[in-house]
Amino acid sequence: MSVRVGVAEEHKAAAILEIKAAMKINKDLRMHERYQTILLLLLGESYERISEVTGRTVATLYNYSKAYREQGMQGLQIGRPPGRHRLLTAEQEQQVYEVITNQTPEDQGFPSQMNWTSPLVRKWIEQKWNIRYSDRGTRDLLYRLKLSFTKPTYTLAKSRPTETRRIQRTLSGVKKLLAGRIDRILFEDESMIRDYQALSRTWFPKGQQKSFPPTASIGERS
Repeated sequence: MSVRVGVAEEHKAAAILEIKAAMKINKDLRMHERYQTILLLLLGESYERISEVTGRTVATLYNYSKAYREQGMQGLQIGRPPGRHRLLTAEQEQQVYEVITNQTPEDQGFPSQMNWTSPLVRKWIEQKWNIRYSDRGTRDLLYRLKLSFTKPTYTLAKSRPTETRRIQRTLSGVKKLLAGRIDRILFEDESMIRDYQALSRTWFPKGQQKSFPPTASIGERS
């Protein structure tokens, strides 16, 4: 028996063929290294020689051999590393979601802040529960909560018919008065849209785009 990999002599040829077949279709460099280690052990190479070939320590090669002895080919598979321990409870994460989707930072004590950014969320969590997240950890949390960092849209309110006719008459008169000396006219509301803070990027549910209507119809704002 090949003691190092736990394969009986009469089964060694089949084990070698199995390893070679796996290597032929494998595209992962780390898996190739594991298969190569077992193949060389089956062919009688020493751990020291395999260490020279693969660049891995003898201790690492022992681990590969042990995994193969105990579980066969399945033992060589690279498992997904366990996820990090969550800092917030499920209830706290739900509260983060509710606050971000339904309130502004200003509502939560950040003056003049209309948009949630990851640094603001991180600061809010620390103030709320005395739990510190890194910038990356905060973004990972928000993505896990299925939130997206995207610009909202601005929806213009539908004006009253009387106001629409008044604007049309005003615009017609302005055009005649200026006699084509300018090529574009901006109304006050239109010129202010790009400066509207709420149109900066913010976090809200994926697949949804937050919409900000104007606070009053045309003719009601000064």
